[in-house]
Amino acid sequence: MKIDVRVLITEDDGIFNATCLEMGLATAGPDLDTVRQDMIELIIAHLNACESEGRPQDAFVPAPAEYWRTYAEAVRKKTCRTKKLDLPSPPKPRAGNFLSDIAVRSYVCAAH
Repeated sequence: MKIDVRVLITEDDGIFNATCLEMGLATAGPDLDTVRQDMIELIIAHLNACESEGRPQDAFVPAPAEYWRTYAEAVRKKTCRTKKLDLPSPPKPRAGNFLSDIAVRSYVCAAH
């Protein structure tokens, strides 16, 4: 199964903040490239940890509603730049676990 996860990236006073909407993960950094790379690594580490620790139910815990609203508003107003980016697939989890069927394919980045 292929899934798309959305990452909202905003900038405030020179700091870029990234939130993965479907997983509730967050990171911050000094530039767009840094937060994109950090988010890729965070998503992969999170999926691997959920699988290896036997807690697949924790893989997709959505971000709070305020982040979803911010993302939806930016898309609706077309005040954001949108970019689709392929992510590397995480290493394959053990067979039989539902995470073995998940490959994070891309994210949509909305930056003000």
